[in-house]
Amino acid sequence: MSARMIIIISKILDWIKFKLNTFPKPDYQPIPWLGIERARRSDGVQSRWKIIEQIVEELNVTTAIDIGCNSGYFPIALALKEIKTIGVESDSKYYDTMTYVVRHLKLKNVGMLQWEIGVENCELLPTADCIIFLAVWHHIVKFKGIEAASNMLSKLWNKTGKVLFFETGELEMPTSYKLPRMEPTPQKFLEVYLMKQCANAKIKHLGLHDAFAPDGQKVLRNLFAVIRK
Repeated sequence: MSARMIIIISKILDWIKFKLNTFPKPDYQPIPWLGIERARRSDGVQSRWKIIEQIVEELNVTTAIDIGCNSGYFPIALALKEIKTIGVESDSKYYDTMTYVVRHLKLKNVGMLQWEIGVENCELLPTADCIIFLAVWHHIVKFKGIEAASNMLSKLWNKTGKVLFFETGELEMPTSYKLPRMEPTPQKFLEVYLMKQCANAKIKHLGLHDAFAPDGQKVLRNLFAVIRK
């Protein structure tokens, strides 16, 4: 078999895998660059990007890391704005999808890591102007505890040059996640918590955005920008 035929077969197999991974539609993020406009969380992803994009432009961000990037919507959107970005994802299905899209778009300013990041190894990350840390913190709390999750957040903040975007599961999460009581409201609790864990920061509330509880119920979650003073 010739080298050319091997390349053709490889591309066909990658295309088939991509179609299977995104059938009938992606679980979380849309892939508009390849004509997939709808996903389970399309509205929430796009509303988050609208405000993230605005702040990234205001702060003149040139480098970024997305922790738990899923299918790569945010890293790809950032890369298309000429921002050098690393997407970190542990799930092979989502990692393969992002890899396919990046190759299809011929992007050279996106790095992709299939890596289960945690408090033990997050210090291996490089520094970046921007870190995106959305819908990951509550999983760290569940499996490692609140102290480990807080330690990881502080370590990620130390890697952040300009802004860290933060979101977590809130009151909709079952007790098995062992989240702290978010009183008097999730917004107020998280603002105080972020101030405590991220030294020399200004906390900016970026509104409520669509999400889904583990039981499939549609909910709203707070999004924050932790901005270095």
